[in-house]
Amino acid sequence: MRRTSSTLRLTDLLPELSVSEADRDMLRDLAGTLVTHNLEQSNTLLVTKKGYPDSNTGQWKEMRRKDGLRIYRERPKATRGGAPFTPSLLLLGTVDGTVEDVMYGVVATTDAALKIKSTCVSDGMLDTKMLRELAEPSREDPFRHVGIKWKLYDGRDYVSLDAMGVVRSSNGERVGYNLSHSVAFPDLPEFTKHGVLRGNMSVCSLYRQKTLTSVECYVRGFFDFPSKNEMLNNVALQALATQWLSFGRTVECGCMKKLAWKLRRNSLDGRSSDGSSASTCSSYDSSSSPRPSPPPSIRPGACARCSHSFGFLGTSRATCRSCMQSVCTRCTVKKLVCAIAPDSRTVLEKKRSFCRECIKDILMSDTLAIAREELAFYQGEESVDGFQCTPERWKDLKDRRDAESVPIPQRTESCYV
Repeated sequence: MRRTSSTLRLTDLLPELSVSEADRDMLRDLAGTLVTHNLEQSNTLLVTKKGYPDSNTGQWKEMRRKDGLRIYRERPKATRGGAPFTPSLLLLGTVDGTVEDVMYGVVATTDAALKIKSTCVSDGMLDTKMLRELAEPSREDPFRHVGIKWKLYDGRDYVSLDAMGVVRSSNGERVGYNLSHSVAFPDLPEFTKHGVLRGNMSVCSLYRQKTLTSVECYVRGFFDFPSKNEMLNNVALQALATQWLSFGRTVECGCMKKLAWKLRRNSLDGRSSDGSSASTCSSYDSSSSPRPSPPPSIRPGACARCSHSFGFLGTSRATCRSCMQSVCTRCTVKKLVCAIAPDSRTVLEKKRSFCRECIKDILMSDTLAIAREELAFYQGEESVDGFQCTPERWKDLKDRRDAESVPIPQRTESCYV
């Protein structure tokens, strides 16, 4: 996430946003109304058997496609009274995983989490600030969050009401949602003199479980550009379509967050250098039976997974950051893990080594349970599903938690109660 010195100062120019309780209720109700409207609108879209817009209507023109996702722009149409046409984008397709996997990658409730998510999915966001939280997550509803956010992109910024979570449709289907709808507050300045134009948009993404291992994605967005130059607006729409390809990387972002939480969990468990631990993490157990120990090495210079000897001087040796076992490069996978630097602005991207068995266990682990565990930690609970810390150790962990932020989850409309 690259930032210039000028963009770094913009967040410092944003005052603390004060929102009355009446306005909070109104904004939460508005978010619910917009999500309901988008759910109803998605059900009226005419699609083919493959799930793409019906070309016979002539309403949509394809702009981008990648893997199982396609992005379309709405063709201009005549409007009553010569009213201006509002550009609109549509994304349809599928991604691998579950609704929980997608939502875990989507949600972000802090500045640090927003920046880490943006870096992971490459959505083009340059900077962001959480202006006011309106609804926070809970253990019962760990994916729901409502807040007012400021986001900066190349030459544009947005102040939006953001809401995310999981609801049940009228037929009982679980639907994940992520809403960003522009709102205006007189106390928030615009940054025109800094070369940044304030944009308006309304984007809602919906996620439904299509099969046991795939999620159907629907994203609809409307954009009211501040410029009246049609050519510039077309360029902006093309850039937005490219940014929308980031929707296909949300599950990957969730996987990265699982890895980051596993490393943090090892620290919470007091895992020693030989891989032993004071307690086990139930969220990462793939079954109720105990996880088998790595096969004993024939000799100290052998891989803990396949028992093959390490290379001369141990050059083919790596240490799994999860189980802390020594493994050969053939049994090692390097994964990207992101964290916030001490300056609280820069996102650090680091490749970490994991053995294939641990990667499999982590990625197949219960996403909802991990979200709840992580939420409990960040809310300062001293007991987190299966382990407890001494007061002294918990104070140390909380100090470290406050010093370095790692991605965290959110809440929903009580779909999991």
